[in-house]
Amino acid sequence: MVVVLPFLIMYRFVGLVDTYLGMILAYTVFNLPFAVWIMRDFFAGLPVDLEESALIEGASRFKAFRLIVLPLATPGLVATFLFCMMFAWNDYLFALMLTFSHASTLPMYIAGEGTQSYGPQWWYLSALSLMAVVPMAIVAVFVERYISRGLVVGAIK
Repeated sequence: MVVVLPFLIMYRFVGLVDTYLGMILAYTVFNLPFAVWIMRDFFAGLPVDLEESALIEGASRFKAFRLIVLPLATPGLVATFLFCMMFAWNDYLFALMLTFSHASTLPMYIAGEGTQSYGPQWWYLSALSLMAVVPMAIVAVFVERYISRGLVVGAIK
């Protein structure tokens, strides 16, 4: 709450309240330090010898990063992507404070459906909740092979 209130004041001044751009900026600002923290530790754990050998063979810094470091860092990138997507997908606080009707998120919509005058329709809320879970499950299935490969590569020295 301490962080969201200044965001609300700043967003009202700039005109980003209840906009998609405002929500994208808020989620990016709050997920970026977490992503940098995780990826910094992951890149620090990669062997420097492989990158140095590519540089000795004549590769540029960018080429060594693209061909050597990036494939080794794929499991960390995927894990960071999943965490950041999960935090943004399930967030309720930013959507509650920074949106009203136009840029509302799915958790806000689900919470609003339970407070109708005719009472909660449990079948409808269950279907909405399932719709909120399915995209994350599909993404997890698609990137699962990168995570399991990272676990196996980390276990072998």
